[in-house]
Amino acid sequence: MNSTNILKYICALSIMIVLVGCMDESNGKGSSGCHGEIGCEEMTDNRDGQKYKIVKIGKQTWMAENLNYETRNSSCYKDKAKNCTKYGRL
Repeated sequence: MNSTNILKYICALSIMIVLVGCMDESNGKGSSGCHGEIGCEEMTDNRDGQKYKIVKIGKQTWMAENLNYETRNSSCYKDKAKNCTKYGRL
């Protein structure tokens, strides 16, 4: 099995895990009330008020986007502010 096939397998397996983890056992609908949309719930960072999408997989809650909290030594990818919005802060 070459590395391309392994990567495809890992991606497909990851997608299946997320989809199965987001299903409500009783009716097959998204358990968050978002009609199956991944990352449609939000959490707010109390430090700066920024909102981040989250996804619940089983009993765990995961961030669905990168943290963009600014600290003294943080920076944006290639020093472009739009990259902080897209990729989070480094």
